[in-house]
Amino acid sequence: MTTAGRYQCAPWCTEGNGHPDYFLRADQSCWGPERKTVLSLENDAPALPMERVPCDAPAIAVYPYQGWYQLPKIKLHIYAERQDLDVDFLLTPAEAIELAEHLITTVETIALAEASRR
Repeated sequence: MTTAGRYQCAPWCTEGNGHPDYFLRADQSCWGPERKTVLSLENDAPALPMERVPCDAPAIAVYPYQGWYQLPKIKLHIYAERQDLDVDFLLTPAEAIELAEHLITTVETIALAEASRR
């Protein structure tokens, strides 16, 4: 593939080079850095804090994703072996913001209830 015909990566793409060695459209996807939260209440979670989390630890991970000439989106991956979960969800940026707001509001609800009990 010539430089002129090379796919333009998203600024956050971990490859960042236009994927010159990949010829299929599906291989032209851009993936951003993964951010993973281990589900510590799951039975299969690592017992100790670790710098590098094993890939089979139950977790929710998010990362930016953009398919070939598609709009960027957020890929939310849920993995929990005990429940046989290994699934991806695609979110628009607005949906990801809404989910984040719901999570924060839920945590604040718990914190306020705990504070009022003291």
